[in-house]
Amino acid sequence: MNHQGWGAPPDDKGATPFAYPEQPVGGFPGAAPGVPFGSEPGMPQPWNVTDSFAFAWNRIKADPGTIIGTMLLGYFISNLPSTIARFIPSDEPSDETSLIVTIVLALLGGLFSTFMMGGMTLFTLNVARGSFYRLNDIFQGGPFFLSILGANLLIGLGVMFGTMLLIVPGIIIALGLCLTTLIIVDRRCGAIEALQQSWRLMNGHKLNVFLWWLMAAVVSLVGILACCIGTIVTAPLLQIAFAFVYLKISGQTTADSVGA
Repeated sequence: MNHQGWGAPPDDKGATPFAYPEQPVGGFPGAAPGVPFGSEPGMPQPWNVTDSFAFAWNRIKADPGTIIGTMLLGYFISNLPSTIARFIPSDEPSDETSLIVTIVLALLGGLFSTFMMGGMTLFTLNVARGSFYRLNDIFQGGPFFLSILGANLLIGLGVMFGTMLLIVPGIIIALGLCLTTLIIVDRRCGAIEALQQSWRLMNGHKLNVFLWWLMAAVVSLVGILACCIGTIVTAPLLQIAFAFVYLKISGQTTADSVGA
């Protein structure tokens, strides 16, 4: 594949200490039959909001211990620096040492979450595809780290600029680029290429995905209202549901279509 864009993973995985293990040509661990790793998107498949959540719920019910446990560990590690920062004592608001430590931990938190985002996206894609998945997937974010970091910065700038003009352009930009991280992990491409592909794939799907966002907000609220315990299930549910949406939009098979 011709990689392009900021943070494109090097062709030589040996140069990357966090590189995912080499796989047979045309496949990734446990790939669903007929879905070669990094293949060109096929024709979009029909989907609706309720189907995505029903699908995710069924996947979690099939293996709750592994899926929920793995995702919870990923969330914990992602938020570890910010959690530590909350326990830093500061007697004076102007305490420079505490301020510096807090800033450093905030930066580390951003890097931690970016690294974990790649691995957790890989995990949820494997779950949604009906592929082999394992806890170790969430620690395989190395090859995607720079691409996701660059893409997040560019998306943030684009959404901020669009929102400064009017709120609606910012929402449209966010919708158009919302598949970027999934594309980076699925196709191992750079940030710029992933942004372009997301914008192209989202053509004709922005309204449905916006409705999905609204439903996701309701589901998240329900999880929070359930004494926050519900988020243990709703957080993984949302990620798997959105992986399902991506696979449908990009014309790939899902676990329900391969009998996984």
